[in-house]
Amino acid sequence: MALNSRDPSGKTVDTIKLRDKNYAAAPWFKDAVAGQFFKSEGSSLTGTVIENVHFSPELQEIYETDGLALGFAAPVSNAKGDVVAVWRNIADFKYIEETLASGVMIDQAARNESIEAIILDEKGTLWAEASATTIHNGAISRDTSVVGKLNLAEKSYAPAVEAVKRSTGFSLHEKHRRTSIDQRVGYTFRNASLGFGGMPWAVMVRMNANEALYSERSLKATVYAGLASSILVCLVGGFIVIPPVLKPIRAVVASMSESAVGDGDLTKMLDESRNDETGDLARSFNKLCGKMREIISEVLESASEVAAASTQISSSTESLA
Repeated sequence: MALNSRDPSGKTVDTIKLRDKNYAAAPWFKDAVAGQFFKSEGSSLTGTVIENVHFSPELQEIYETDGLALGFAAPVSNAKGDVVAVWRNIADFKYIEETLASGVMIDQAARNESIEAIILDEKGTLWAEASATTIHNGAISRDTSVVGKLNLAEKSYAPAVEAVKRSTGFSLHEKHRRTSIDQRVGYTFRNASLGFGGMPWAVMVRMNANEALYSERSLKATVYAGLASSILVCLVGGFIVIPPVLKPIRAVVASMSESAVGDGDLTKMLDESRNDETGDLARSFNKLCGKMREIISEVLESASEVAAASTQISSSTESLA
């Protein structure tokens, strides 16, 4: 048996005591030799036997801790494909706990101070609990009377019962099993992630009902305040913006009315200095008036010609008479 003699930090560890152990009957060893390992196309874990969260006797013995860990094992084959050895790695479960804790701390920073996140196995046993009371300096302090021992599904805790059925949902009113605090709970069962389906875990997120209601009220207040501000801005903007827009339009309408109803003064010109739609309207109106003046001039000229011709015809008629 080949063993490491240092931990991830480089500190020397006494692993010699493990050399006399025989793992031939261990489930992970037999699965690795028999090829009963995780398989998924494109996954780096293909060919690996994955042990679910458990208390590792090796970690307990070497590191003198509770030994909470995940196990990974894989067969080592020769050129002919025969299994000649089995490689095994035992990973401290704290790395999973730190990920869980970081998510909870982000929510706590957003004023959701009562937020909790929990990992259950497929039977409903609690293996990790991240909350304000268990997180210290970014790490989770394990309650050995709870972790690996408390089965929430067996305690008839409704969200846990539903979660281990591989359901996803939420509950608006649930009593905390130890504190009796009214909570809102969301849950889901995840047995596949990034092509890896070896960890059949349920995840629950809980929050005190009063704090959840406060968050809802705060959100509503924010929405209403934003809506009221938008209406106010529109009203103020209307009073400021609309009059300058209406003034030149009213001037155009007044001039048109004078031309149509009054003395019909087509010589009156509108202000064309604006570089907007109102200016375009004034220029079009001025062109219209110009065309109308031309038409009226032509009509008057033609009328004068007709009158002159009529006078000449009348004179000719009198001479003949």
